[in-house]
Amino acid sequence: MLINKENLAAIFVAFNVLFQQAFAAYTPTYKQVAMDVPSTTSQEDYGWLGNFPEMREWLGDRQLKNLKAHKYSIVNKDWESSVGMDRNDIDDDKIGLFKPIFSEMAARQRRIRTSWYTDCWPTVHQTVL
Repeated sequence: MLINKENLAAIFVAFNVLFQQAFAAYTPTYKQVAMDVPSTTSQEDYGWLGNFPEMREWLGDRQLKNLKAHKYSIVNKDWESSVGMDRNDIDDDKIGLFKPIFSEMAARQRRIRTSWYTDCWPTVHQTVL
């Protein structure tokens, strides 16, 4: 394959499509108990009320329970994973050899989100329950 601006752009687009398809196809486990929340700032603060009382049969006077406010903060970080290709692989038209690499990159990106969840779960779990 001739190495020029147009062909390199086409390779980039093809690898980007592969990555996006693999990313969409991977089902992360954290989605069973958590959700994605878009971030618009450098840090996100999540608040919730804890110690919510269980329902009880109303007998006699009300029994008031104090609610407690909790907060969990997540500071956004930049992440990257870069790869290079040997010029000879492009010259020899061996682009297809790289397909599995980009699929795995997408799966790893999904799995890292699961690790974020498992990192914060013990703190949230202990605070709320």
